[in-house]
Amino acid sequence: MLYGVFYPFLIYFVIAVLFMLILPILGRLNFISKEFYHNIILINDFFSYKQYLFWILLFPFSLWLISIILYLSNPNLIPNLWVSTLFFWIILYTYIVLILGRNKLLSKNNFIIVASLSVLVTFIFNQVFYDRGLDSLLPQNSIWFWIALFMFVISSLWYKRKTIADDSMDRVQSYIQTVANKFREKYRGLLEDMSDTENNLFLAILMVENYNRPKFIRIFEYLVSYIGLAKTTGVAQISKKGLTDFESARILKNKIKSDYRGGSFRLKEVQDFLKSYNGAEYSEMVLSVLQNLDNRFIER
Repeated sequence: MLYGVFYPFLIYFVIAVLFMLILPILGRLNFISKEFYHNIILINDFFSYKQYLFWILLFPFSLWLISIILYLSNPNLIPNLWVSTLFFWIILYTYIVLILGRNKLLSKNNFIIVASLSVLVTFIFNQVFYDRGLDSLLPQNSIWFWIALFMFVISSLWYKRKTIADDSMDRVQSYIQTVANKFREKYRGLLEDMSDTENNLFLAILMVENYNRPKFIRIFEYLVSYIGLAKTTGVAQISKKGLTDFESARILKNKIKSDYRGGSFRLKEVQDFLKSYNGAEYSEMVLSVLQNLDNRFIER
């Protein structure tokens, strides 16, 4: 009895998870421009851009296609298919805030607006279109299918051409300062005999690596590194198996002390060190954080 009640919601949940799994593909297409990525910070802040139409239409159009498949396999799932959209936004919020720890980077007002409209429009589509039967959903029988497709494609193309128009910079600054203070406290002993420039370089590298590899991923890497499935471990992402966050941070400090030749401050030497450490693109990522920690790192 309970299985019959919960089974549809399990399927809706699975559909939502599948949409979560294709986020990296959608991200490369729509989320963030390369300029934003390099000049501010690598921040998968899904709504820094005022490009809401794409996300509002993503589910109504996608679930239109899924409902056609379900009519051929399990039509009983159609009446509440919109619930998949609700599950998606709940999972996405949990992923950003709790798992990735990027609460301060997320524009919550924008998120709520987009999520609410997405769920509402999908619910309306479910009632007006999906429930009317398979024949009414087929492209050859519905002009609304082509209208939805046209609007979805246009919104996707338009989405990539907007500019930042919200409080992203304030949120980035808040995020960087919060994480920097956390690392200053945690690694206070390692920072004591480093110059201000070395301190900021150390913190910026840790922030970029911590952003790319949240704690839960590092725990997994730590475990599988012993069987050769992870090449880097620890918060500093050092190429050695089984390192804790502190051990990797200590190795990073030693590398900065031995290889960085810039003294108190020389931008060129900082750039050279970062390029030798992990390449030119990595240098730009770390410098974008350094610029928020110390304005001397802003190229003039």
